[in-house]
Amino acid sequence: IFLALVLVFTLMTVVVQKRAAAAALLVAEANLTHEAELMAGTLDSLFAAVQERGSRQADFFLRYLNGQPRPTQELLRTGNADLPAVYLHGELLNNNERLIRNFETLSGDEVTILVLHADKAYRLATLLRNPEGKSMVGVALKDDDPVARALKKGEDHQGLVIRGGKYYFASLRMLRDAQGKAWGA
Repeated sequence: IFLALVLVFTLMTVVVQKRAAAAALLVAEANLTHEAELMAGTLDSLFAAVQERGSRQADFFLRYLNGQPRPTQELLRTGNADLPAVYLHGELLNNNERLIRNFETLSGDEVTILVLHADKAYRLATLLRNPEGKSMVGVALKDDDPVARALKKGEDHQGLVIRGGKYYFASLRMLRDAQGKAWGA
C-alpha cells in the first residue's frame, strides 16, 4: 500500500508540475504578446509624432529662409565637387554654415541643403562631418540612399536615415524652379 501511495503521489506530482509549467508558459506567452503589442503601439505613436514634428520643422525652415533659393548656371567649387551656385537674397548658399547653424541654434534641428547635379544628389550646405571630422559639403549621397532617390524623383520624403553612424529622421522638402522642376531639397 505504501509503495502504491508513493507511486500515485509521484505520478500526481509529475502531472501537476507539467500542467503548471504548461499553464505558466501560456500565461507568460500571453503577457509577452500583450507587452509586445503595447510596445509596438507606443513606437507607432512616437514615429507618428516624429513625422509630424519633422514635417512642421521642414515647413518652418522654408519659412525661415524667407524666400526661394535660386540655382544659377555658374558652377562653383563646393567641397570636392563643382556644383551650381545657389543664392538666396543675394547670399551664396554653397557651403553656407551660417544660415544652417543659425537655424540649428533657433530650432535645435540640423538642416542640410541638397542640390541635384548631373543626376546625383549633393550636400550643398551641411554641418555633417565624416568620422575623420571633415565636412561633408560637396559629397554626393549614395545612389541607393532613400533621400537621393526621392530627390531624383522630385518627391518630398520622410524616413529614418543614417548619417555618420547616427540615426536621424529626415524630412525632405523639394526646392523647385519656376517650371516646377525639383533641383534641390
